[in-house]
Amino acid sequence: MNGEKIRQLRRNKGYSQEVVAEHLGVSQSTLARMEMSSAKLDGDQLVALSKLFECSLDELLSNTKVEFSNNTFKNQCAGYVEKIVNCQKELYEEQINFLKKELTVLKEMIQIIAQGKQKNS
Repeated sequence: MNGEKIRQLRRNKGYSQEVVAEHLGVSQSTLARMEMSSAKLDGDQLVALSKLFECSLDELLSNTKVEFSNNTFKNQCAGYVEKIVNCQKELYEEQINFLKKELTVLKEMIQIIAQGKQKNS
């Protein structure tokens, strides 16, 4: 399997290396080696990646390039929202209120994009 494919799919979904590594039960450095094709994946890890990236094993293992998805921006926003939510536990109340406002803005941006896609369909 081409490690670049993992990197493309991960970025297309807006996931960090840390998120994917945690999902696979490996360290971030191990995932980085997988993305450089210097570490191999076992069958369970391939299945976990196909579920995480919402693609078939065939698509995951093929050598075709992953195209930039129309949902990439939305997925990246979701990834950022996930990071913000995880950090909220460690922040002071004033910082949490600021982040809630930012989340509201991100949600509104996602809704605008979704509405634009529906109009164009």
